[in-house]
Amino acid sequence: MEAIASRYALALYKIASEDHALEAYLSALEKTIDALAITPELLSFLHNEFYSRDNKLKIIDTFFSTFPALTIPSLCKVMLEKRRIKYFKAALTASLQLIEESLKQQQGTVYSVTPLSSEQITSLETSLTQHLSKKITLRNEINLSLIGGMRIVIQGKVYDASIQEKLANLKQRLQQRGTTHEN
Repeated sequence: MEAIASRYALALYKIASEDHALEAYLSALEKTIDALAITPELLSFLHNEFYSRDNKLKIIDTFFSTFPALTIPSLCKVMLEKRRIKYFKAALTASLQLIEESLKQQQGTVYSVTPLSSEQITSLETSLTQHLSKKITLRNEINLSLIGGMRIVIQGKVYDASIQEKLANLKQRLQQRGTTHEN
């Protein structure tokens, strides 16, 4: 990760710690990162030198007006002023990871073909929490390319129980079996 993003992430983490508001910041960071994923054009707009500073500040205020964001809008404005807005999302992600580590939590995504029930998600969270010794919180996203089963991603680590993965493993075993019988 960029050193610049890491410095901003550490600063945001320290603010959250000093305010004794790690949980609140965790929630605000998750919402902000999700919102940025849905509206990637926001960072492109803020990074574009052709738009005025005042217009960018108004857009930042409008963007963050819909949910409690604590000092995150201020961080965005500071990074805009310092011409480091391109590191904003990386700083948020790194700060989220620092807070999760501090709280011994991790956020993950479970991909499935159909929506999972809250009971199924809770069961997965409980199993993963026991397995990883960290509190795991999952959100469900639909991915029709899985055919069936599910794939769980937690901070870049993939737990794959999809039909695709099972078929790929079966194919590999059959290929290995075929090459050992040929010799």
